Amino acid sequence: MAAVDELAPAATGDEPAGLLAAMGWLAYRFRWFVIAIWLGAIALAALPAAGVADVLKSGGFVISGIESQRAYDRLKRDLKLQGQALGVVAQSTQSVITDPTFATQLDRWQAALHAQAPQATVKVGPVSSDRHSAMIGVYGVDDYESQKRLAAAAGTFSIAGPARTYLIGAGPFFQTLEAQSQKDVVAAEQRSLPAALVFLLLIFGGLIAAGVPLAVGLASVTLSLALLALLGRLTDISIFAQSVTTMLGLGIGIDYSLIMVNRFREERRTRPLSEAIAMTASAAGRTVLLSGLTVVIGFSALATSGIVPLRSMGIGGMIVVILSLLTALTLLPAILGVVGNHVDRWGFAWARPRAGGFWHRLAVMIMRRPVRVIVAVTLLALLLASPVRTLNVNLTGDEVLPADSPLRVGTAIAQQSLNQPRTQPLMIALISDDLMSDPGVIRSVRVFEDQVKKDPEVSSVMSYADGISPGGQSPMAVYGVAPGALAVSQHTGLLVAQLRDQPNAVAAEEAVNRVRSVALPANLRTLVGGEPAFDLDWTNAIYGPFPWIIAAVLAITYLLLLVGFRSVVLPLKAILMNLLSLAVAYGMVTFIFQWGHLRGLLGFSPQLSIESTVPIVMFAGLFGLSMDYEVFLLSRVAEEYRRSGDNRQAVALGMKHTGRIITSAAMVMVIVFGFFALSTLVATKEVGLGFAIAIAVDASIILLVLGRWNWWLPKPAATRARG
Repeated sequence: MAAVDELAPAATGDEPAGLLAAMGWLAYRFRWFVIAIWLGAIALAALPAAGVADVLKSGGFVISGIESQRAYDRLKRDLKLQGQALGVVAQSTQSVITDPTFATQLDRWQAALHAQAPQATVKVGPVSSDRHSAMIGVYGVDDYESQKRLAAAAGTFSIAGPARTYLIGAGPFFQTLEAQSQKDVVAAEQRSLPAALVFLLLIFGGLIAAGVPLAVGLASVTLSLALLALLGRLTDISIFAQSVTTMLGLGIGIDYSLIMVNRFREERRTRPLSEAIAMTASAAGRTVLLSGLTVVIGFSALATSGIVPLRSMGIGGMIVVILSLLTALTLLPAILGVVGNHVDRWGFAWARPRAGGFWHRLAVMIMRRPVRVIVAVTLLALLLASPVRTLNVNLTGDEVLPADSPLRVGTAIAQQSLNQPRTQPLMIALISDDLMSDPGVIRSVRVFEDQVKKDPEVSSVMSYADGISPGGQSPMAVYGVAPGALAVSQHTGLLVAQLRDQPNAVAAEEAVNRVRSVALPANLRTLVGGEPAFDLDWTNAIYGPFPWIIAAVLAITYLLLLVGFRSVVLPLKAILMNLLSLAVAYGMVTFIFQWGHLRGLLGFSPQLSIESTVPIVMFAGLFGLSMDYEVFLLSRVAEEYRRSGDNRQAVALGMKHTGRIITSAAMVMVIVFGFFALSTLVATKEVGLGFAIAIAVDASIILLVLGRWNWWLPKPAATRARG
């Protein structure tokens, strides 16, 4: 294939040329040196890559400036408000807490927790009405990493007694999330790699040809995880970056290498080894480079986010794609230089690829009836995408874990036996320049309280004005507020509005907005906080700039493809097709996870909403990733068009040469992403299945980019392109 600046029809030779061809030739010329450098880098990266989970953070959800965070900061400062970092739920079917053995067990738990977190408040309570269950709460440990370390230490305590104990709360949640995320990544790797190898054997019909893409993909992942581990020691990197990096690295690394190896085998039939490698780097390498740059564009938008989980996934995505490009353009040509004529050795004759007559006939058929095909395929895709209209996003909690996980079992006991609310309340900071004890302020608080009580999603309201103990102590331990917290100070008071059990994300958000919009007397101000308010603020914070991210990614991608293909129409077609496949993926993720279909097969509890970061990560990754096949097909069509100037013939021959490998590459990605969809964490399932669906759809509807106006450019630009 010619270089990108030679894609317009011109009288040029069909020889390797340009920077990528030179890179391929140099990689071949110094192949042993190049391989030694990469092997040394991989050896150095192996240890930090294996320990990446110990470096990455599971928190990063604090966003300064949002109203819920300001409410928490005010209540913490003025009222000594402290949330529960960890709870130990103890339940016995035989003993009650006054039995000596049960009481001793609780005392030993208290002592062990206090020794682990001496600065924290550790207290028993609440206790169930039948006195068979109790909870020990740990308060005053605010940052995620300290909470996680406390939970990890508590998980090692061996304290005998009649009660069975469960760890719940923020610390155990993040510690469990991190541990399960690591297990999911390992399990997905162990399942997807053998499956990918088997499929690659079917594609290439040879062990060497099949093993090379797999080896290059693993090299990209190992190096990327090592770089994440290094960055994690310099700045906060979220644990979620590991799953995204591994999933993308395996899929993209194998995909790019598969395209390169396939082109090499084709070129090797008619060219000397060095020339075949240079031509592969010039042709398939340019396709891979253009595709990789579109993926990097999407993840770079996330990398600029001020929110740690999003920024981390953006950084991880950029790193693994860049390394996949480097390995495909340098390491792979060097390996091909070594295996050379033996690339098809240890093969199976029955599995060798045959001529692409089917794809040639399919392309010709579609070119004869383009309007009918486009209408039919578009209508089907829109039908599959239709559930996206009901898509809700929210920051999910422990429901992302398996139903039988100890944390969820303990949480259920706390809710059923200890009257802990299923839905967390709104914690509202009441603020006045006058004293909170002033009769006028108290009247204003009661007016506000009455308005909040009228909200249909609010089940109960309690404030400092409702009567408190003489010392000003808050009677709100049921909400996880630390003992000793105040309900009122001179200029700050607390109001707790309990929402009804498990309202859906939209209902909770609407309730928060209604409470925030209540008209206030002149002597009273409010800051609405609590978990439902934080979920709303989090969603608004990450989706506020999302339209601008979409616009920027679309514009930059269009310009990149415009330069790459010397066509006004092709980039627009490719972008519209990508948006269509992305819409189908959104619709199917909504249909499955939010509507609850296939929950038995995929093993998850029905979700009221999709995890808030999933649609953004899907857009950032898929918009460039699914562009891979359009770029691959159109690059080959452009090559044929450059030779003949006949669009119909160029399309037919382009499909003949690429149709089989596009389908095969897509299937490899679907296999890799599909095994991530079998993970334990629901968010990982959503991303994995969404990616798999989008890739499958994109590879299926790729022929929509074909048409006679493909190579249209305004005359001045076309003249310059030919020149």
